[in-house]
Amino acid sequence: TLKAAELWLGVHGTARGGSIELTKVKQAGEVSVQDARLALAEINGPFRVESDADVQFRDMQSALEVATFGAAVRGRVNKGATRIVADGGTVFLEDLSGPLDVRGNGLRVQATGLSAESIFRLSGSEVMLAKPSAAVDVETDVGEVVIEGPTAAGKVVSRGGDVQAWAGTRAVSAWRLPTELPAQLDLTADATITLFAIAAALGVGTMGDIRPGRF
Repeated sequence: TLKAAELWLGVHGTARGGSIELTKVKQAGEVSVQDARLALAEINGPFRVESDADVQFRDMQSALEVATFGAAVRGRVNKGATRIVADGGTVFLEDLSGPLDVRGNGLRVQATGLSAESIFRLSGSEVMLAKPSAAVDVETDVGEVVIEGPTAAGKVVSRGGDVQAWAGTRAVSAWRLPTELPAQLDLTADATITLFAIAAALGVGTMGDIRPGRF
């Protein structure tokens, strides 16, 4: 295990095996790790990670970029921007107050307490968002999207799969979308939802505007 704390210089390098813990790095850093768990805490400078093993971060004020392959990313508190690009694996996030951008394939994403604009561009993934208080923009191909208790405007574009939105404990909308029809779901702050099903593949144009009743 490699542990380093109170680093006023940047961190740059590669590592294989074991585990790495970095705390209170004040300058920019970039690490590439293989088969090594990485834990970051109280990082202030921009930081970039490439890993095939689990990555954790907490109490950050960093422009953080993480690229993973079949691993888990777990994060709690970042006041800076967070960008995650992943191929397979899981992403668990909590209390991010900076902008979020998540992109990938075959992911399971869970996030709570997002308070800045969040963007998701995914394929074949599950997305579960609880109580986002800022705009959420989701685009997904064949997957599941669940949004619970949104308090800000947002948008979901799903090309097949399940889309559900909840206000408190009651569902305001739940649709099973045909895979050949892209659809757009607009969330407003009061949880009113509009569904646009666009049959572009069939060449018949817009199918209409459906407003489900309030529950």
